[in-house]
Amino acid sequence: MAIELFFNGCRYRSTAAVASDVAIPLAFDGRGPRAFGAPEAAADPLAVEGFTGRVETGASCNASVLHLTPHGNGTHTETVAHITEDGPAVPALLNGGWMPAWLASVEAANGPVEATALAPALGRARAADAVALLVRTRPNTADKLMREYPGDSPPAWFSEAAAQAVAKAGIEHWLVDLPSLDRMDDRALPAHRAFFGLPPGSRFTREARRRFCTVTEMIYVADELADGLYLLDLQVPRWNLEAVPSRPLLMPAELIEE
Repeated sequence: MAIELFFNGCRYRSTAAVASDVAIPLAFDGRGPRAFGAPEAAADPLAVEGFTGRVETGASCNASVLHLTPHGNGTHTETVAHITEDGPAVPALLNGGWMPAWLASVEAANGPVEATALAPALGRARAADAVALLVRTRPNTADKLMREYPGDSPPAWFSEAAAQAVAKAGIEHWLVDLPSLDRMDDRALPAHRAFFGLPPGSRFTREARRRFCTVTEMIYVADELADGLYLLDLQVPRWNLEAVPSRPLLMPAELIEE
């Protein structure tokens, strides 16, 4: 079976049998990654008069009340509204459907990922007319599925110049396996601002040149997926917030020359 996508005048084909899910499962039992001091995601039984929300305690059905912090409890997608007073909710920018994306791996210790590290992949992404970029940092260990990111020992991040390069390459949707584009304790958020085209100090979405873009953080891309061209379906719930849990799906693809 083959899937063909016509996107911005280009034709792409994937013959993959199934899509690969690069979201980290959102657990509500204390497991899963955490960042920025966010509490663990939790699910409590709905408790109203005469009803306890758990079959095991005698209720007629299970019903849960969820407690989560999208920015700190796993894979999530955000808009420029994350760093402005106003701005679009995530569903307003993602209507579903496949888009061309490039997956790139970079070496990343506890320091900034610079533009030079992304340059080869950005060149290939532009050649393939990809509008999304997924960055897998190495070492790529499975503990990313469960890791707690302390603020006093931040993981790698992207330099402002790297974010500028991603924006210049025409990438509209940037997905990373880190808890933030920026160093976790950097409140100026230069990489976010550079990617969204928001001037330093600005608090208003109207001043962002790239307010139609999204950032997805805390994905996990297994080593079985090779760097290269993919089709991406970035699935989000219709929650009108600046950040929501998300489910990116990937299918390896090729660009069909006419």
